Amino acid sequence: PDRTGNWRLELAADVAPAVPHTLGPDNRLFSTHVPAKIEPGETYTFIVFPDTQLFAQREPHIFTRMTDWVTANADELNIAAVLHMGDITNNNARTEWENAFSSMSLLHGVVPYVLTLGNHDMTNGGGGQVKERGLSRINDYFKVEEAQRYSNLAGTLAPGRLENHYHLFEFGDDKYVV
Repeated sequence: PDRTGNWRLELAADVAPAVPHTLGPDNRLFSTHVPAKIEPGETYTFIVFPDTQLFAQREPHIFTRMTDWVTANADELNIAAVLHMGDITNNNARTEWENAFSSMSLLHGVVPYVLTLGNHDMTNGGGGQVKERGLSRINDYFKVEEAQRYSNLAGTLAPGRLENHYHLFEFGDDKYVV
């Protein structure tokens, strides 16, 4: 595209600038917005996403509007990173993870992000009760290789798995471990 914005790419290769209300597995979002260039001594902003679970489950267009706003304002507001506090999904369901991935993928190449699992991301359906480890579907949608490329992933506890991980960031003169 010849201008910055957020775009929807369909596998049929049609590109439209409209933010979709629903996304299927054949659609991926991408952004051509400009990332922030944070110089030493400049102020910058962290965006915090708490509990997107109901957006991933019932209102994916709201989740997409959140990431759309972040990318559209990244340069102007010096947005350094998005920190997700957990409960990305409500029932750890495949459609919810598809919605979350589609929305969060708008940030790729524009704003790095850190995902933290909440109890609803680790259940075997409904209620947020975690009865055993290893049930999260995060690794089916968010890949270690992509997190290294787009989100400063520095390491994981279990190789190739994002349940326990850390990121290293440097903004201006400041260094962070998340």
